[in-house]
Amino acid sequence: MARQCGAIASLPFGLVVAAVVDFRTGSWDMASAEASEAVRLSEDTGRSFDRLNALGILALIDAARGREEARHAVSVVIDSAAAMGARGVEALGYSTLGLLELGTGRPEAAIPALERCGNITTNLGLLELGHLQWAAELVEALVRSGSSGAAEPTMQIMRSAVNRGGTQLTRALLARCEGLTASDESWESHFSAALAIHAQAPSRPFEVARTHLAFGERLRRQRRRREARNHLGDAWKEFSTLGAPTRARRAADELAATGLAVHGQIVDKTGLLTPQELQVALAVAAGGTNRTVAKAMFLSQKTIEFHLNQIYQKLGLSSRAELVRLVSNRYGPQA
Repeated sequence: MARQCGAIASLPFGLVVAAVVDFRTGSWDMASAEASEAVRLSEDTGRSFDRLNALGILALIDAARGREEARHAVSVVIDSAAAMGARGVEALGYSTLGLLELGTGRPEAAIPALERCGNITTNLGLLELGHLQWAAELVEALVRSGSSGAAEPTMQIMRSAVNRGGTQLTRALLARCEGLTASDESWESHFSAALAIHAQAPSRPFEVARTHLAFGERLRRQRRRREARNHLGDAWKEFSTLGAPTRARRAADELAATGLAVHGQIVDKTGLLTPQELQVALAVAAGGTNRTVAKAMFLSQKTIEFHLNQIYQKLGLSSRAELVRLVSNRYGPQA
C-alpha cells in the first residue's frame, strides 16, 4: 500500500519486516533485496534508525551464508547502534557476529559476542529466545569448542523460557541443545523431538537444516553411518538451496566421513543477481512494465532498463517471458 501511494518514507520499515519474514522462511535472496532497498530508501529519506535496522538484517543474511564481508557490516551496526542508544539493534549485531563465527568454524570466537548479546537482552528484559537466538547459539559454540559443561547455565535460561510458554521454535531449539549437551543415551530422543517440533511449526528451513546437521554429526560419531547419512544429506541439500556454502561444506565433509561423496552443489541462477536486480526481476515477473516498475521502486526508467540488460546477460535470457518463467519456478507466481 505504501508503495502504491508513493509513501516512500513509510516503505523502509515495511521492507525490513518483510526481509525478516523472508529470511526466516528461507527466501534469502528476496530478504536481501528487500533489506537493500530499505537501506537505499531510508538514506534517501533520512530515516537513520530504519537504515540501521536494514543494515542489521543484511548483515544477518550474510552471516548465515558465512560471508566474511558480514564482519565489517556487523561492526558498523554495533558501533552505530551504541552511539544511537539502540540497544536492541546492538544486541542483534552481537548475535549476528556469533552466528558468523559459528558458521565459519570459529566457535571460541563466537562465545564472547553471544554472551554480550545475552547480557544486553537480559538487561532490556527481552527474554524471548526465538527472535535473537543467542542462547541456542551460545550452547552450540560452547559444545563445539569443547566446553559442554559450561553450557548448563544457558540451558537453564532456555528451559525457564520454554516453561514460561515458549514458542515452537524455542522448544525446538531447546530440544536441539539438549541433544548437543546430553552425556547419556537421551541425546537421540532430544534430536528426534526437535525435528518433530520443527515439523509442526511454521517453516524455518535454516534451523531445520542445523538440527539435521547436529543430529547427523552425533550419529556418525556413534558409528551409525547409514542413519547419519539421511540427516547429513538433508542438511546439505537445504544449506545448498538456501545459499549457505560454509555450512553446506561442513555437511558434505561429514557425509564424506561416512563414505558418501557429494558431487557439486545445488546452484540457483537467481543468486547471480544483485539485490536490486532481483527486485527488478520480481517486479517484471509480476507483470510490471519498465515505467510502472520504475515508479514503484522510485527509480528512473533508464535505470530499470540498465538492470534488465544486466539480468538478461547474467541469466542467459533473451526475453521477458523467459525471465517470468525462471522467477516463477524459483519463487512461485508473483502477485
